[in-house]
This record gives sequence, C-alpha cells and structure tokens, in this order.
Amino acid sequence: PWLNSFIKHINVRLYARRFCLDLYGSKNVLLRQNISRTSRGLIRYIVLSAVAFTTDAAAKTASPKHGNYHRGETGSMNFEPNDPRLRSHECLKNAAGLSVDSTSAVLSQTVYAVTKIEKEYVDLVNVLIVLMEYQLQVLGHTAEEERIGDLIVQTRHEINKVKQRKEDLRLLFSSVEKLADATAEVAFAAGAEYASTSAGERLYSAQKEVRRVQTESAKVEQRLHEAQARSVEMLSQHEEQRQAESETTEQEFPSVED
Repeated sequence: PWLNSFIKHINVRLYARRFCLDLYGSKNVLLRQNISRTSRGLIRYIVLSAVAFTTDAAAKTASPKHGNYHRGETGSMNFEPNDPRLRSHECLKNAAGLSVDSTSAVLSQTVYAVTKIEKEYVDLVNVLIVLMEYQLQVLGHTAEEERIGDLIVQTRHEINKVKQRKEDLRLLFSSVEKLADATAEVAFAAGAEYASTSAGERLYSAQKEVRRVQTESAKVEQRLHEAQARSVEMLSQHEEQRQAESETTEQEFPSVED
C-alpha cells in the first residue's frame, strides 16, 4: 500500500506537469499528437490508481474485521491491546491447556518409571525362584549348596532394594493421580472441555497400565511364596533325614569311649 501511494503521488505530479506543458508550453498547442499523448498519460494514471485502490481493498479484506491483530514482516501474529484473545476467559483456557500438557508429561514419566521398576522386580523374583528350585536339586552336595545359598542371599538383597523403590514410586503415582484429577477439574471449570476430557482419558490409561504391571508382580509374588513353602518343607525333610542317618551311624559305630 505505501508503494502504491508513492507511485500515485509521483504520477499525479508528472502527469499534471506534462499536461500543462503540452497545453501552454509547447509551440504546437492543442495539436492532436500532444492531446493524444496527454490522454494516454491520463488513462495510464487512471489505470494505476485503480490498481492501487484494488490492492488496498484486498489488503483490508484479508485483515480481520475488527482489526485486532495483523501479521508482521516475518509472518507472525502480532497482538494488539484490544485483541479478544487477551481477555481473561481466553487466557484462563490457554493456561488450563498448558497445565494439562505439563501434568500429562509428569504422568507419562511416572508411569514409565513404575512400569520399569515392576518389570525389574518380576525378573529378580523369577531368578530367585529358579535358584530356590535348583537348591533343592543339589541338596547333599555341600559346595554347590553353599554357592547357591550365597546367590540366593544376594538376590534377596537386590529384591529388597527394588521393593523400596517400588514403594516410593507407588506414593509418587498416588500424588500424580491427584494432580491429574485436579488439573482436569480446573480445565473443565475454565471452559477447556477438550483439555479436561483429554486429561481424564490419559489418567484412566495410566491407571490401567499401572494395574496391569502390579497384577503381574502380584502373580510372581504368589509363585515365590509357593516356592518358599516348598523349599522350607524339602529342607526340613532333608535335615530330618540327615539327622536320622547320623543317629543310625552312631548306633552302628559306637564311640571309642563306649
């Protein structure tokens, strides 16, 4: 628009000067060729003015009706003080949407940590069950029995550390659940219904995933309890049998004093 205005201003001065020279400053006053040249200039001026007016009108039509914002040289949106998007209601909705995004990120990371620690716990418990079953198979072999016993003690220590981490993450997830629930309520109250619904769906998916991995941990713990009971029973029987064999040996081979 500013370029068109500049062209229009220059054209007006040039064509007015040329018109005056053609009419009064030339020796061939009012000759057909001078009049034709002036007419062509006036027609050209009219055409350029029409183009400038059309460009101006197109620019105004492309801009918003209320003229509350416009695009800068880089194409970004520039807000003005009376922009409706700066009203308190709109700002609250935007802030609620941002809080939902942040809470969703915290929720996702917490679920990932819970899933990872539960898987690690399940793997360790499965290793312990295998070691306990192998220990029952090597009863009577003192060296191998001691080696397996050391591995069992070490594995139990690792399981205790993982269980402590599990408890910490369980408390963290409980807090994140409350945070996500509160964020969804705030978003709904602020008018961001879509963000509120999205937060609720993400919370439900997270709870479902956590329950799934916790169920797997509960199943493997049940297997561990069964393996422990079987191990205690077998070790007791083995100990009784060894004592009986020892007593039998003492009866068959009395001591030197006797």
